[in-house]
Amino acid sequence: MRRALTALVSASIVMVSAAVTRAEIRFQAESGNQPYLFASGMVLQRDRIVPVWGTALPGASVRADFFDPASSSVLQTRSTTAAATGRWVVRFDDLPVGGPYELRFYENNAATPVVLNEVLVGDVWLASGQSNMVIRLPKTIDLPIYTELRSMGVVRWGQHASGAAYYFGAELNDFLGIPIGILNRAVPDTALAHWFAPEMASDPDPLVPPLFGGCGGDTLSFSCDDRCKN
Repeated sequence: MRRALTALVSASIVMVSAAVTRAEIRFQAESGNQPYLFASGMVLQRDRIVPVWGTALPGASVRADFFDPASSSVLQTRSTTAAATGRWVVRFDDLPVGGPYELRFYENNAATPVVLNEVLVGDVWLASGQSNMVIRLPKTIDLPIYTELRSMGVVRWGQHASGAAYYFGAELNDFLGIPIGILNRAVPDTALAHWFAPEMASDPDPLVPPLFGGCGGDTLSFSCDDRCKN
């Protein structure tokens, strides 16, 4: 009976320990409408220091490995400690163009990582504007042709960009021969003025200031269309 009780207590301790140390690494806030910027299938920018951030248990150690499945090797490793708020950030040096790669994240030296797979490295472009950057999705027959062209919609990677953004990326992929990522942050029916720098409201070109009519004139107010803030 005593042995059985001891075994039961030991098993309970192991279960509690596993529950406490389970991975809490996340890449999106639990509240709000923040996009999944870091996710499987994403494209990271080449020739730049690349920051990757998220949340974990406060004070937890976080190790991030940039892993190449083709060679079964870790190309870069970065470590940090989560702040009291749980937030953490690591920065990778220039990453090799191509892929697919994996990002593996270990919290408190856990045996099993949180893995983002099918990660490519190339050029990342922002597609913004009005409805002309939202409408006319790419033709379905073209999607299998450009396997190294990835797009991110309002929330996540894998949402198709507009026709204009997609074929822009396709042309770049043909010309450069590297992966292309498109971040589509267009907002339909927004005022044209919101897609200009505020100082352009006082541009000396007489054709420019009228574009800001109804949005604050010479003192451009971005409150006239709150959707641009989201």
